[in-house]
Amino acid sequence: MPVLWRNEFYFPEYYWIPQMAEAVCKGELAVDVLSDEAWLRQQIFSRVPAETAQEWSTFHIERINKYGDYKFYVYGFPEPRSIPEAKYGAILLNTQTKVFDYYTLEFSYNGKWVLGRMQGMQHINYGELEAQPDVDAFADWIFSNDKTPQAITDCEKGETKNIN
Repeated sequence: MPVLWRNEFYFPEYYWIPQMAEAVCKGELAVDVLSDEAWLRQQIFSRVPAETAQEWSTFHIERINKYGDYKFYVYGFPEPRSIPEAKYGAILLNTQTKVFDYYTLEFSYNGKWVLGRMQGMQHINYGELEAQPDVDAFADWIFSNDKTPQAITDCEKGETKNIN
């Protein structure tokens, strides 16, 4: 079954937000931008076509927490309509080491939800979320220790390798 990407959703969810987190880690942007909903919405609106701006008006920051040296930001995206659009994205940022992880809860086949993670230009799928796709179940998974990768996609080459 072919995947029909709507780039105006794919790129903000999988490239622009992780790039902003990377810019924060490099000192090019202040850490506060990651929690500035108005600024993030403006950045997204400046990059998406006008016909999809209405859908992006639902973008919101769901949760910002601090855990010791870590800050945790969860972003609520427009309701996914095609694979692999994300319902949520999350940045877990170590404020001391300036290292971050970016996680996604993605729409998948048969109405299922897949947990994912971006590492540079690689996207790792960890399998389906067993619970309903809500922010609490997503956050619980991020902080769990039992993440087993199932597939890795090289986004530059477009190649996917199944692991399990």
